[in-house]
Amino acid sequence: MEPKDSQGLHVVLQFLQKNNMKATAEALKQEAGWSGEVFDEQMSTSGDISSVLTRTEDLTQYTTSYTNLQAFIDKSLDMYKSEMSQVLWPLFVYLYLDLVGRGCTKDAKQFYGRFSMEQDAFRDDELRSLAVIETIEHIQSVEMARMFRLKKYVVRMSREAFQCLLRHLQEGDQSLLLNTMNTHVSVDVYEGMPRTTREIEAVAGGIAGEGITAVNKTKVWYGVRKDPELLMAAAADQEEEEIGEDGKPKKKKPKKDTAGTGKKGKPAPSANAPPANRVPFPELKNHEKELKIQALRETTKKAKVDSNHMPSICFYTLLNAHEGLCCVSVSDDSTVVSTGFANSSIRLWAIAPQKLKSLKTPSELEKIDLESSNLMEKLCDDRWIV
Repeated sequence: MEPKDSQGLHVVLQFLQKNNMKATAEALKQEAGWSGEVFDEQMSTSGDISSVLTRTEDLTQYTTSYTNLQAFIDKSLDMYKSEMSQVLWPLFVYLYLDLVGRGCTKDAKQFYGRFSMEQDAFRDDELRSLAVIETIEHIQSVEMARMFRLKKYVVRMSREAFQCLLRHLQEGDQSLLLNTMNTHVSVDVYEGMPRTTREIEAVAGGIAGEGITAVNKTKVWYGVRKDPELLMAAAADQEEEEIGEDGKPKKKKPKKDTAGTGKKGKPAPSANAPPANRVPFPELKNHEKELKIQALRETTKKAKVDSNHMPSICFYTLLNAHEGLCCVSVSDDSTVVSTGFANSSIRLWAIAPQKLKSLKTPSELEKIDLESSNLMEKLCDDRWIV
């Protein structure tokens, strides 16, 4: 009868014969029921005796460490549980790849089958990619495995939660998990209260984890660089003398630099615009330049709106609108507001200080000339709507 792990037994017998321990080899053959021959071929790296002796311990150690970490996180405080649970996914992936890389494919599959169903639902695609990795060649060829091997998985965690997790790993003698985290996981520790589950789920799902804080410190040039020729033309236009009604030049007043020019008519660089030599401007035709200069002139004449010069805004509230307000429209002269309701009724509201006048009777309206210039005055009588 052949033993279950015939390959491992064959490697051990090779080792015994190589070290001239024939009696021990014969005793092992009889006890294991080995009936085959032992070839004196050179042992390969994958069949090294050290890997065979530790193969049975691998799955137990990996499974026990991961299970203990899951139990610790489940029993921890709710405020730390969400953040500490972020390390379960990268540790699962790296432990599985480590087993595959050591040639323990069978143990890796058992580890995968036991813990893959406990991962988050949005990891299904990544789990399917991980399931096809069974050999060292797969680790080197599958994109997901290469990404996990080349880059560290980023986990953002508060200092309190990280210290709690680190204390458990050190006191519990979890050397396997500690080595894996030091080698493959980058913990971005921040000061403050731990995040909630909803806040973590909002940024979760990245293949390499969360983005580190330093990524968002790169300056972004969101400003638009203006064409120097257009700015020079606008500045020259502002310096032209204005002639008054008496034919004399008006007295110049100091103007603000609305065209974006600096001293001596040179364009002033914008703080948020890219450098002048970064993006070359395309050459414009004369009529295109004139159109852009005209648009720039009109822009400088617009009213400035900022925190010190806010636009006027009016708010109106319709009280007791039981019919259900559907639409609102304001007249061009901003004196009347018309409202439409769900019962097909239309109501007019006066915004101006003077009240609205009532319409004349239908018999009187029939006598009005629709072509008259003061038609609106003729439509209303002298009575005011209360």
